[in-house]
Amino acid sequence: MLNNSIKSFFKFYNYSYHYIFLSIFIFSFIIIFSPYIGLGSGDTFLLFKLFGIFRSTALFTLIYGLLFCFIVLALIKLIHTSDKETWLNIEIQKSSIRISILFLFCVSCLKFLIDGYRFQFNAFKWTAFTNFPALVNNIYDGVLQYDFFTNAIIDTPRFIIQYALLIPSKIGIGWYDGIYLYDVVVSIIYMPVIFLCFNTIINKFCIKKDEKLSKIIFFHFIIFIIIASDIIISMQHDFSLLGWESAFHTLDAEADDYALLVGLFYLHFNFTKNFLFRQNICILLLAICTLIHLVIGLAIFSIMLLYYLSLRNTYYSHHLLLQLLIGILFPIIFLLLYYENPNPLDAEKFINIYNLTSHAFHYKISELIGWTFIKWLCFYFLLLLISIRMKDSILMKLSILSLAFFILPPIFQYFGTEFWKIKLFGILGINRFSAFNTFVFCLNMLIIFGRSKFFDSISRFLNNVIIFIKSELEIVHSNIELSIIHHIKSFIIIMSKNLVIIISIIIITLSAVWAITLHDPLDNQININPRINNQKLETLDSLCNWIQLKTPKNSIFFINEKNNIKNIPLSFAIKCFGHRATFVDYAFPFNESKILEWEKRLNYYNNFNSLPLKDIIEMAEEYSVTHFLMKNNKDNKFKSYNHIWKSEEFIIYDIKEF
Repeated sequence: MLNNSIKSFFKFYNYSYHYIFLSIFIFSFIIIFSPYIGLGSGDTFLLFKLFGIFRSTALFTLIYGLLFCFIVLALIKLIHTSDKETWLNIEIQKSSIRISILFLFCVSCLKFLIDGYRFQFNAFKWTAFTNFPALVNNIYDGVLQYDFFTNAIIDTPRFIIQYALLIPSKIGIGWYDGIYLYDVVVSIIYMPVIFLCFNTIINKFCIKKDEKLSKIIFFHFIIFIIIASDIIISMQHDFSLLGWESAFHTLDAEADDYALLVGLFYLHFNFTKNFLFRQNICILLLAICTLIHLVIGLAIFSIMLLYYLSLRNTYYSHHLLLQLLIGILFPIIFLLLYYENPNPLDAEKFINIYNLTSHAFHYKISELIGWTFIKWLCFYFLLLLISIRMKDSILMKLSILSLAFFILPPIFQYFGTEFWKIKLFGILGINRFSAFNTFVFCLNMLIIFGRSKFFDSISRFLNNVIIFIKSELEIVHSNIELSIIHHIKSFIIIMSKNLVIIISIIIITLSAVWAITLHDPLDNQININPRINNQKLETLDSLCNWIQLKTPKNSIFFINEKNNIKNIPLSFAIKCFGHRATFVDYAFPFNESKILEWEKRLNYYNNFNSLPLKDIIEMAEEYSVTHFLMKNNKDNKFKSYNHIWKSEEFIIYDIKEF
């Protein structure tokens, strides 16, 4: 019965795939042009009104369906001809990883484009733009030398990312266009790189040298589905687990995201087969990862140990010791020697300000521990019970180490900050390891599945299906079908034998995506969250241009904007595009010597509307404030004074006029 059903399905699909492809294309065009043919858009879209399905969701589903249909078609054609040509299985096995990576790259490009058209293409977003003032200051010869935040952030370990952001400008690319190029690359390539990591680690646990092709291809297919569907992100999409969302939730032009990608390559090379300079490459990648972002480097190294130790009976390794010394300790020593901290805070004051007040939503464990943590703890214990049930010592070791990776960081963070007040734990914030929770959990699930008898049964079933299709399925080859088979074979040969072509395709595509989506950031919404449709600041462009052209370079602007969502982006837009200093904003300076000064300035900002004019003028004289930027509304306390610039949204006053 099952054989007849499979036979019927493949026969039907083989003869009707032309119509399936045509139908997908037709429905895709209908969705794209739905606003122009009366089917609506947004809340008025027909499918949304009937079933609650967004227009973008429907289009993205059709694109996934098209990719899936193409894969099924390719498998049918290849299975049918594989018994006639012995090269096919070998080439498929060689090229399977590269084809999966290429398809994931396409999915990632589509996702980036769709998200960009739904919300906006913009690299000027929170918290990425906190690195930009230092870049602008370097390019334009100290134009922000009077800016409090810029002076604070330059003198921190962020100097590495600040120099990295300078690279595009050295080859003639505008500073923002260069940042957007980074944003495009980081946002798109993370899916293929995660695939590489998953595949290499799973191979160590589950795949033997003599494994059948069906098992390897099936594993690649499962990994592809997990990554393409963004399960790793959707399972941890908010801050409810110990104050951190998934490490892959929002990838921007930021230090932690660069460190994350370097760390993923480090994991991949750690678990690949030996090749020339592999150990040296791993040490170098880990050192770079740690230098870019210390906590991400520690987390990635811990994840490597998690899987490395699970596979071994003897735990000491000369290579591991070198990684620890050169990849972790040396970068830490270098950062400590480089970073000058002339006014350190005592541990209790630092922890109270940074961990328990301004960033309590990230680090105050006593308030963060809740149902989400308990739920995930139960999931990890379930994996341990399954491992015990399977009587697999490797899986039991993996599950115990994973539990330790999940439980120990928040315990150390809690006792180190809320109980003993240890400054090191306050600075590191190692509960951030939880950002890798879904990465570890999904990978462990695949490993347990791959080592189970159930997976062996599925593998045998798939192998029998392949044999059955070869022997029973009769296909009448038309000229079109023969052409498709020929092109598929050529495609597989290219994938398996020429890595340069794949890399070239990726580079060209990334360049094309970057070029066709380049934009003026001031034409977009400038807000904290690009996925929140806040009101666009229509006159921001003219505001920044006027400030840059009409005010002295030593000007310092006090921004009176009580909306936190707009205060920070507005302040950084003036720094980066108006090239003028601002007095203060809610962006944390991450410089221990500047924290108390930041709190003092912020106190002026928070109490500005209640301060008498005399105190405001004294404050302006003390901090060399030259201009006040206000909302142009009836609550403006300076409306009786002469302004020097005004739009529908903003109004600027010169302190000299008071």
